[in-house]
Amino acid sequence: MRSLAALSAVSYKEDTVRTALAAGTSCCAPPTAWPPSPSTCQDRPAGRGRLAKATKKKETTPSHEFFDLAQRLLELRAQATQAYAFQRLALLRAMLEQGSAAQRDAKRRQRVIAFDDMLFNLYDRLNDGASPWLAGALKARSRRR
Repeated sequence: MRSLAALSAVSYKEDTVRTALAAGTSCCAPPTAWPPSPSTCQDRPAGRGRLAKATKKKETTPSHEFFDLAQRLLELRAQATQAYAFQRLALLRAMLEQGSAAQRDAKRRQRVIAFDDMLFNLYDRLNDGASPWLAGALKARSRRR
């Protein structure tokens, strides 16, 4: 706590630093659920980058191996959280791409169809190129009425 005089008193009060150090164990502990809560490691004053920003003019930033390791941990945690978000988006995309087709197949097997399903089937038939005659037949049929 000797080095607190060199840091901004707005962010680095002694009780704030003690609270952050106590919470550091929860930040370093393996998460029970992924992703960890954003508040678990957010705004921790232990990282080297944050210390450098809060150092007063004409003072030197406190240096210790712990601050370097804490900074690395924060960077790795941010990378892991970003990778998690990208993987989640990829999973959602796959679910949207494959899920609707799987649902249509399940409905077809169970012989369940709704009006929206009929419209989708018509749209699919008109656009898949397998039934080029269908559009002309529907036009001719609607003109007769």
